[in-house]
Amino acid sequence: MPNFKIDAVVLWVDGRDPEWQKNRERYWQRFGQKYNVICPESNADHRFVNCGELRYCLRGLYNFVPWLRHIFLVTNGQRPKWLKDHRKVKLVRHDQIMDPGDLPTFNSGAIEMNLHKIPGLSPAFLYLNDDFFITRAAHPGRFFNEKGKGLYYSYSSLSIGHEPVEKLGSFSWIIHSDEQCLNELFGRKVRPRPFHQCLVVYKAAYQYLEKHGHKYMRQTSRHRFRVDSRQDELSINVYAIAAIGLELGMYQFCPVDRSNAFLQQYHSSNSMRENWDRIRHAPPVFLCLNNLHTLEDKRKLDRIMRRLIPQKAPWEEGDVERAKGKEKEERAPCEEGGLEKDETKDEKAPSPVDNASPVDDASPVDNASPGGHASPPHHERVCPSAVTIERLNACSR
Repeated sequence: MPNFKIDAVVLWVDGRDPEWQKNRERYWQRFGQKYNVICPESNADHRFVNCGELRYCLRGLYNFVPWLRHIFLVTNGQRPKWLKDHRKVKLVRHDQIMDPGDLPTFNSGAIEMNLHKIPGLSPAFLYLNDDFFITRAAHPGRFFNEKGKGLYYSYSSLSIGHEPVEKLGSFSWIIHSDEQCLNELFGRKVRPRPFHQCLVVYKAAYQYLEKHGHKYMRQTSRHRFRVDSRQDELSINVYAIAAIGLELGMYQFCPVDRSNAFLQQYHSSNSMRENWDRIRHAPPVFLCLNNLHTLEDKRKLDRIMRRLIPQKAPWEEGDVERAKGKEKEERAPCEEGGLEKDETKDEKAPSPVDNASPVDDASPVDNASPGGHASPPHHERVCPSAVTIERLNACSR
């Protein structure tokens, strides 16, 4: 564990806000269609829909990462209606950390380039999107080794492989941009991509990029929307910041397999529901649920999260669905009608005490290898400091 307190940073936007929608449409017309740099799949409406993920994201941090000092919630000035004032949660507006000429922004990558400017932020911090959830006790050993270095979990390479550059979509263009930036700074080689989950990030890595690759930060920060390969300028994200930290020796590299039980990512509510038994009986420590944007998604999220993280945080105001006047606030734009029958209501909800059991880190399920062999508990494992290109490429297949 580092010899300083650790903060967390979470990005959030309420895409249902009428004023925000008008503002986005105005800048879409002005910057997107005029210069033809908008990447449709990465700027679609559903990417900004609020299905109530933030409540559970923050609740997980409160219940299972109690050693955090502050949680900085970065928004464009919006505030969740259920969020009460609390000394641990600090609201940060975009205009506090970004150049006024780059605002308003609708590009998470642009915001990520400026997180190190948050006033009072710890030298190393945990970075999360609002669809990242921690569902079991996560002591500092999940994030840092005995010497205080961050753990860099990865299962794939930070490379686009043989994809034609001129046909890259937005996300692949970001990975290509990250790769080009790192090659310029440190030389060409295959590098590991951080797992898409709660990530340790170092302010010192930002400072290195400011000094040696400032153009990448500026190019990304001034893109109000995500761009793709039709735009000449590169556009990086927080993966590049983390990879710089790895190059500078700030991390211990930890390769993981996609089937690893303590890191799980689901790309739709259907895959989330299909894996409900696995999630319920062996909750992963880190869970990512992408692409939630319908009423049904919200219902499933509420049902699952009420059982995985039942204890509310002290900054929550009102019940998730039942408090009068709150249900409409929490609904996705397309919502109509009431909640469907809770298919899992007879299941026993795990308590935070159960989830915080010391056996959490020694669970064979948690540390099982793809071949079914259990590896040592987390605090006894030694992650390799380097990985061969062959191993890295094998993990990415």
